[in-house]
Amino acid sequence: ETGSWHGILASRISYIFNFRGPAMVIDTACSSGLVCVHEACRALQAGDCSMAIAGGISVGGGGGGGTDDESTDALGAVLASDSTVRPFDKKSSGTVFGEGCVALFLKPLSKAVEDGDFIHGIIRASAANNDGASNGITAPNPVAQTDVICKAWENAQIDPQMISYVETHGTGTLLGDPIEFKALNNAFRKKKQFCGIGSVKSNVGHLIAASGCCGLMKIVLAMQHRTLPASLNFEEPNPHIDFLDSSLYVVDQISKWGSDDETLYAGVSSFGFSGTNVHVILESAEKY
Repeated sequence: ETGSWHGILASRISYIFNFRGPAMVIDTACSSGLVCVHEACRALQAGDCSMAIAGGISVGGGGGGGTDDESTDALGAVLASDSTVRPFDKKSSGTVFGEGCVALFLKPLSKAVEDGDFIHGIIRASAANNDGASNGITAPNPVAQTDVICKAWENAQIDPQMISYVETHGTGTLLGDPIEFKALNNAFRKKKQFCGIGSVKSNVGHLIAASGCCGLMKIVLAMQHRTLPASLNFEEPNPHIDFLDSSLYVVDQISKWGSDDETLYAGVSSFGFSGTNVHVILESAEKY
């Protein structure tokens, strides 16, 4: 049916609800959903719309935004041999693809307060960039990843030491995880083991286009409950990652997150094999 054509998927929502603002499908592979959130925030800031729906959908558990042989081969190269996602673990052998849909309703904070909305969380800032030239689509560029994280911090106008947790891309690949860890640790360059990390992919698998938004939703819920959920399947650190001499530690058990009235800050990363990277800074909404 025409309603399932990629180019008009988003427009179907506009058609049903008579929305008049810009509607578009964004495909940057695994970072698509969070890139949509980034672009929706920019549209709100520019006044292109007064509210927005942004998110990602994964149907088929491995489509990856394309059906050609090249796309299928690229995804197959990162599949876990034991069908288990083990982010940052010694036994990590790849990822497992899953299905899911995550959608976020976004409004400017001042407008949400004025309208008396229940505010689940605050997107403080975001940033996006691209790897450029790298060693291949399954070999990310750590410099680009560091840059996008630092740019998000700059846009948020916060001290990085205020960040107490980062929801990583964390696909559980032996090559990708150490590169992501290196990029994040290089961005912090601060005191030892002060920021927790984890990956929702250990819970639900890799939801491809919806993966970044799934991670964002996890953090919003964690902030509301003042609880950091465990990143599963972490038993022994990946030997290519030096946790002891880093700013980061894996949250491998449920733990309390801050005091009841403390403002919490966290980051969410999403990196696509398109090379497009995005990082979002979240703030808890207890003040509202």
